[in-house]
Amino acid sequence: MAIHETGERPAPLPETVREAPGRGETEALNRRDEFQLAIETGTVTLDQVVEANFGRFHGGDHLYGEFYPRLLQSFDHQHGGISRSYFARHTESAVVLTNEKELFVKVSTSAFDDAEFIGILSKLTLLHLQAREFLSDDDFRISMDPVFNVITYCLQVIDRMTYHAETPNQLVAKDAAQIRRDLARQQQVVEELLRDEYARAEDDFYKVVQRNALVRYFYGMLAGVAGLGVAAWWMGFLYHGTVFGLSNSTMATVLVAGAIGAFISVLTRMSSGRFSLSRGTVALQQAKRKAMMLFVLGAFRPIMGAVFAAAFVTFQDSGLIPIQPKEGITPTTYYTGLAFLAGFSERWAQDMVVSTRTTLLEPRPSVGSAAGPDGPSPTI
Repeated sequence: MAIHETGERPAPLPETVREAPGRGETEALNRRDEFQLAIETGTVTLDQVVEANFGRFHGGDHLYGEFYPRLLQSFDHQHGGISRSYFARHTESAVVLTNEKELFVKVSTSAFDDAEFIGILSKLTLLHLQAREFLSDDDFRISMDPVFNVITYCLQVIDRMTYHAETPNQLVAKDAAQIRRDLARQQQVVEELLRDEYARAEDDFYKVVQRNALVRYFYGMLAGVAGLGVAAWWMGFLYHGTVFGLSNSTMATVLVAGAIGAFISVLTRMSSGRFSLSRGTVALQQAKRKAMMLFVLGAFRPIMGAVFAAAFVTFQDSGLIPIQPKEGITPTTYYTGLAFLAGFSERWAQDMVVSTRTTLLEPRPSVGSAAGPDGPSPTI
């Protein structure tokens, strides 16, 4: 306490007279402590950075200008560096893309509270999380960089709309009704743009995922053909006997021909763009990515072709399927051709089996039964 020149100490002020910090000062102290604690513990959020950025332009308090660079630096350090960012000036909005492929979006609901816009923005962020998990760096950049650009543009439009709404006479000399119409039109444009961007990003994402899935499926088919080749070699050279009435070498040839037929069938449809995996299969790949489910499914495709070929050739050899070879064709050549067709076209093999089943199970009239013009008379 200061001592006056007279040497007397002034009487202490009564408790009721002492000045207490005002409400604004208390809030500023609390905000300072909150910012300081977040920086020290490395828990800075985007909301805090956005608040400090907005406050240094509109808060009228040097606290925000002091803490904004420190908060931004701490946020940058927490997320491995900021790759691209945009912070609005007239609204508490921002979008940040980090070096770890994290996307952070903050939209001021007080300036723009359209539920559809917020919903589409949430879907975009969810799609970004999926892309970050399942796409490579190059595919992620190609698919998600346009998303960041569109979100940035939308936030810029919202920021500009807010500024014009708060200060209508500073930049444009229009009446209030015209300004509201212009803002409503800009808001509609922003919503349509974000909706179109979500549709494009979702389509691109599934195209890339489908392509990656087909690559794994293709490698699985190669493994399946190789495995069947080893099994056919074992059957042809190490195993001596017959399989379903056919010689071991003939059945080995049938299995390989069916597997190759299935492989060529899928490869042909892949090259022409007519082969695609269902979204359920792709989702299975995403859920069990490390289990290589698509690789296993691809490996089973040649096995299915070989099973169809073996069954079809067995049915034909037993006389169930009414197909006969031309004269002069060796049995091995004939069976190899049938096996390849059965593996190449499952639909053709299934149709032949179904037609044979129908022929075998079709009721036939008994000998000597009376038949009218409409067919055999019913038996009672």
